[in-house]
Amino acid sequence: MKRARPTIRVVTALAIGAALITFLVLRAAREDAPPPGHWAPQAAPSGSASPLTIELLELDTDAVEPDVDMLTIEQVALGSEQRCVVMSNRTVRCWGWHEWNALGKSGLARKRAPVRGLRDVVRVSLGYRHGCALIADGSVRCWGSNLMGHLGEGTGADATTPVPVLGLRSVTQLAVGLHHTCVRLEDRSVRCWGQNEASQLGVGGATTFVAFDSRAVPRPVPGLPPVDEIAPGDVHTCARAVDARIFCWGDARRGTLGFESATEISPHPTEVVGLRDVVQLASAPEHACARMADGSVACWGRNTLGELGDGTQVAKIRPTLIEGFRGATDLHVTDGRTCALMKGGAVRCAGLVQHASSKVASTPVAIQGIKDVKELALGNGACVVTTGHEVACWGYEAATNRFSW
Repeated sequence: MKRARPTIRVVTALAIGAALITFLVLRAAREDAPPPGHWAPQAAPSGSASPLTIELLELDTDAVEPDVDMLTIEQVALGSEQRCVVMSNRTVRCWGWHEWNALGKSGLARKRAPVRGLRDVVRVSLGYRHGCALIADGSVRCWGSNLMGHLGEGTGADATTPVPVLGLRSVTQLAVGLHHTCVRLEDRSVRCWGQNEASQLGVGGATTFVAFDSRAVPRPVPGLPPVDEIAPGDVHTCARAVDARIFCWGDARRGTLGFESATEISPHPTEVVGLRDVVQLASAPEHACARMADGSVACWGRNTLGELGDGTQVAKIRPTLIEGFRGATDLHVTDGRTCALMKGGAVRCAGLVQHASSKVASTPVAIQGIKDVKELALGNGACVVTTGHEVACWGYEAATNRFSW
């Protein structure tokens, strides 16, 4: 018996005007109820945030594998203008805005289309207008914009199909920032490439911004102890060492690095004090968070939208404990938002929780209707993979409404 085709529910809270709201109401009246076991948003009680389903995307039937009905979704990744999923056969499908060859073609893709040339994919990670995939053999392939050496292949040419990153073998972790990418190797060393205007690659040594500085091939990050996890942000990078200490470098403004710096750029890895037994690290463009072994969470950096979750909208230079995330089992951050997967499969978020009405939450609130979550991903919006291998997304924001179809 064939398994149900995996579906993706794209969910948003973006205020899109009276005309579109009317359209959604009329369409909702025509739609059948979701089949048993499928995720569906519910009415939100006070103090929670309710996503609104506006689209159910289908597979690209012009380019599908013969056994597509048997596939399930294993991972979801979000970038600034696109989203991708890794399927159970280790292929990758993406949708969103294809400008700069971010998805191998140009224009807007409403259906999930395969990324050609990717097989045996372990994880996918997306940046501003490029993406990279970790392959089972320990290599990395990237595609999209190569303006600042994003693809790590040395030429600076954009790529419509994934190209191998030069000189990488035995990669065990891949993490894409906004304009730079880092990997951890089997020997627990770190390599980074792409934009380096704030010394976020850990090379160059500049203490002020250097316009258009970049590296088109991976470079070792000196001064790091053996690393368990790497977390690039926008113009900074942080790493979790095997002894659970945290090191950060790059743009030191707004407390992004978790310590005070005498210069606007801190070019070399420096320890973030006040953290113990860190088991997970997450970096956003201008803030970062760490999850400890006891389930506590500490965050630091910009807090304009309450994204740190400490009940204020005041930036924090040093790590600050966030009680509303205590007990988290997974933690993710993006520009203006922090979300945590809690025990039992619920999700709590702080910051810009609902784009629709510009609602911000300076303390974590539950995302109503999200349940049975096994994996969480943030980018320009938020997505979860459920235990039933479905993907639910909300809060997708774009100034041009490219994704509010």
